Amino acid sequence: MVLYTFVRFDAYIQKFTASDYPQIFAKHLEYMKKLQATGNVITHAVFGENEGGLLVMKGDFQEDVAQLDPGVQAGLLEPKILKLY
Repeated sequence: MVLYTFVRFDAYIQKFTASDYPQIFAKHLEYMKKLQATGNVITHAVFGENEGGLLVMKGDFQEDVAQLDPGVQAGLLEPKILKLY
């Protein structure tokens, strides 16, 4: 049995994140590249200009890994995790 994990990152741009959005999002993309280097990332994509993105991984993905994302830590992105067998 193979487990796939889908993580949707919903973007919430507010007053306190609007001015820092480009820098925060750049750090988020760097974090995605680090995850991709693990070899478990099938794909990741961005939805439009300010709409968040999607990460698809083979295997399990723990909530604490999502919480380490700079975009999540800054309150710009909210991860929603779905696991499919």
